[in-house]
Amino acid sequence: MRAWYSRALIRLSGRAAGITVRREDLFKADLSEATVVHLYLLARTHERLKDKLLKELPKGARILAAGFPLPGLEPAGELPGCMKYGSIRLYRTD
Repeated sequence: MRAWYSRALIRLSGRAAGITVRREDLFKADLSEATVVHLYLLARTHERLKDKLLKELPKGARILAAGFPLPGLEPAGELPGCMKYGSIRLYRTD
């Protein structure tokens, strides 16, 4: 449902060109062409995904982590208190 809602908002904004929303298992997904990944997961899942994200995402890709940080990584930016459960942190791959 969230993927459908995201697609609808993107279309309504008029910025759909070049944006693909995919809802799939992040542990199995090929992330090599992703430029932005949005995580809205539990802290322990962020920890499990960190190595995969850093290994597969291209240089300069952005990771938006909602609620919980990615352990051991320094965020490039943060929107504090913008969510009920905490901040949204922006990370960039090197």
